[in-house]
Amino acid sequence: MPNTGTKTELAKAFNRLVAIGDLGTQFFWLNRESKHFEYALPVVSGAEFGGDTETIDAPESDSAKVAKVSGRTTLNDITYNSNYTADRYERLLTILDTTESQTYIEVFSDGSAMMFGGTAGIPTISGEDRKNIEFTIAPQAEQW
Repeated sequence: MPNTGTKTELAKAFNRLVAIGDLGTQFFWLNRESKHFEYALPVVSGAEFGGDTETIDAPESDSAKVAKVSGRTTLNDITYNSNYTADRYERLLTILDTTESQTYIEVFSDGSAMMFGGTAGIPTISGEDRKNIEFTIAPQAEQW
Protein backbone atom coordinates (compact mmCIF):
# COMPACT_ATOMS: atom_id res chain seq x y z
CA MET A 1 0.00 0.00 0.00
CA PRO A 2 1.76 3.21 -1.09
CA ASN A 3 2.34 5.74 1.65
CA THR A 4 5.29 7.98 1.02
CA GLY A 5 4.19 10.42 3.65
CA THR A 6 2.32 13.20 1.84
CA LYS A 7 -1.17 13.94 3.10
CA THR A 8 -2.72 13.10 -0.27
CA GLU A 9 -0.97 9.75 -0.52
CA LEU A 10 -1.79 8.91 3.10
CA ALA A 11 -5.47 9.75 2.43
CA LYS A 12 -5.48 7.48 -0.64
CA ALA A 13 -3.90 4.64 1.34
CA PHE A 14 -6.34 5.15 4.20
CA ASN A 15 -9.31 5.06 1.80
CA ARG A 16 -8.13 1.66 0.61
CA LEU A 17 -7.86 0.49 4.23
CA VAL A 18 -11.45 1.57 4.90
CA ALA A 19 -12.69 -0.35 1.85
CA ILE A 20 -11.05 -3.54 3.15
CA GLY A 21 -12.64 -2.84 6.55
CA ASP A 22 -16.10 -3.58 5.11
CA LEU A 23 -15.23 -7.30 5.26
CA GLY A 24 -14.85 -7.23 9.06
CA THR A 25 -12.42 -5.83 11.60
CA GLN A 26 -8.94 -5.76 10.10
CA PHE A 27 -5.54 -5.08 11.69
CA PHE A 28 -2.67 -3.25 9.94
CA TRP A 29 0.87 -2.30 10.97
CA LEU A 30 3.30 0.35 9.74
CA ASN A 31 6.32 -1.32 8.18
CA ARG A 32 9.24 0.89 9.26
CA GLU A 33 11.42 -0.13 6.32
CA SER A 34 8.92 0.45 3.51
CA LYS A 35 7.00 3.23 5.36
CA HIS A 36 3.75 1.57 4.20
CA PHE A 37 0.85 0.25 6.21
CA GLU A 38 0.55 -3.47 5.60
CA TYR A 39 -2.30 -5.84 6.29
CA ALA A 40 -1.60 -8.15 9.22
CA LEU A 41 -4.75 -10.22 9.86
CA PRO A 42 -8.49 -10.10 10.59
CA VAL A 43 -9.41 -9.92 14.27
CA VAL A 44 -12.45 -11.49 15.91
CA SER A 45 -12.29 -9.34 19.03
CA GLY A 46 -10.34 -6.20 19.55
CA ALA A 47 -9.88 -2.92 21.23
CA GLU A 48 -12.07 -0.99 23.58
CA PHE A 49 -10.79 2.50 23.02
CA GLY A 50 -12.68 4.10 25.95
CA GLY A 51 -9.93 4.04 28.56
CA ASP A 52 -9.83 5.86 31.89
CA THR A 53 -10.14 9.62 32.20
CA GLU A 54 -7.58 11.35 34.38
CA THR A 55 -8.75 13.93 36.93
CA ILE A 56 -6.70 17.06 37.44
CA ASP A 57 -6.88 19.30 40.51
CA ALA A 58 -7.45 22.91 39.42
CA PRO A 59 -7.07 25.21 42.44
CA GLU A 60 -8.29 28.76 42.13
CA SER A 61 -6.05 31.51 43.52
CA ASP A 62 -8.90 33.55 44.99
CA SER A 63 -10.72 30.58 46.60
CA ALA A 64 -9.93 27.79 49.05
CA LYS A 65 -11.87 25.36 46.84
CA VAL A 66 -10.18 23.03 44.41
CA ALA A 67 -12.05 22.17 41.23
CA LYS A 68 -11.72 18.74 39.66
CA VAL A 69 -11.24 18.92 35.89
CA SER A 70 -11.30 15.98 33.50
CA GLY A 71 -7.99 15.48 31.77
CA ARG A 72 -7.17 13.36 28.76
CA THR A 73 -8.33 9.80 28.37
CA THR A 74 -5.59 7.22 28.65
CA LEU A 75 -5.84 3.96 26.76
CA ASN A 76 -5.58 0.73 28.69
CA ASP A 77 -3.73 -2.25 27.22
CA ILE A 78 -5.49 -3.46 24.06
CA THR A 79 -5.99 -7.21 23.61
CA TYR A 80 -6.80 -8.73 20.22
CA ASN A 81 -7.95 -12.21 19.23
CA SER A 82 -7.77 -13.81 15.81
CA ASN A 83 -8.58 -17.29 14.58
CA TYR A 84 -5.42 -19.40 14.61
CA THR A 85 -3.55 -20.49 11.54
CA ALA A 86 0.15 -21.28 11.54
CA ASP A 87 0.74 -18.59 8.88
CA ARG A 88 -1.02 -15.90 10.94
CA TYR A 89 0.91 -16.81 14.07
CA GLU A 90 4.27 -16.77 12.28
CA ARG A 91 3.37 -13.46 10.64
CA LEU A 92 2.54 -11.87 14.01
CA LEU A 93 5.84 -13.06 15.47
CA THR A 94 7.55 -11.22 12.61
CA ILE A 95 5.38 -8.07 12.74
CA LEU A 96 4.91 -7.27 16.43
CA ASP A 97 7.67 -5.28 18.09
CA THR A 98 8.01 -6.19 21.78
CA THR A 99 10.75 -3.63 22.52
CA GLU A 100 9.79 -0.39 20.74
CA SER A 101 6.58 1.48 20.00
CA GLN A 102 5.13 0.71 16.59
CA THR A 103 2.17 2.23 14.72
CA TYR A 104 -0.97 0.17 14.06
CA ILE A 105 -4.39 0.75 12.49
CA GLU A 106 -7.54 -1.14 13.38
CA VAL A 107 -10.23 -0.81 10.69
CA PHE A 108 -13.73 -1.66 11.91
CA SER A 109 -16.52 -3.32 9.93
CA ASP A 110 -18.35 0.03 9.56
CA GLY A 111 -15.31 1.53 7.80
CA SER A 112 -14.13 3.69 10.71
CA ALA A 113 -10.60 3.25 12.00
CA MET A 114 -8.29 3.96 14.91
CA MET A 115 -4.56 4.52 14.49
CA PHE A 116 -2.36 4.21 17.57
CA GLY A 117 1.15 3.38 18.64
CA GLY A 118 2.28 0.91 21.24
CA THR A 119 4.59 -1.87 22.31
CA ALA A 120 3.29 -5.39 21.74
CA GLY A 121 3.50 -8.50 23.85
CA ILE A 122 4.39 -11.92 22.48
CA PRO A 123 1.31 -13.54 20.86
CA THR A 124 -0.06 -16.66 22.55
CA ILE A 125 -2.16 -19.56 21.27
CA SER A 126 -5.17 -20.76 23.25
CA GLY A 127 -8.11 -23.12 22.82
CA GLU A 128 -8.62 -26.79 22.11
CA ASP A 129 -11.23 -27.34 19.38
CA ARG A 130 -10.95 -23.85 17.95
CA LYS A 131 -7.60 -22.22 18.50
CA ASN A 132 -7.15 -18.48 18.85
CA ILE A 133 -4.18 -16.18 18.70
CA GLU A 134 -4.18 -13.53 21.41
CA PHE A 135 -1.86 -10.53 21.50
CA THR A 136 -1.78 -7.39 23.62
CA ILE A 137 -0.49 -3.93 22.78
CA ALA A 138 0.37 -1.37 25.46
CA PRO A 139 -0.52 2.00 23.88
CA GLN A 140 2.04 4.78 24.08
CA ALA A 141 1.65 8.54 23.74
CA GLU A 142 1.14 8.51 19.97
CA GLN A 143 -2.52 8.04 19.12
CA TRP A 144 -4.71 9.66 16.53
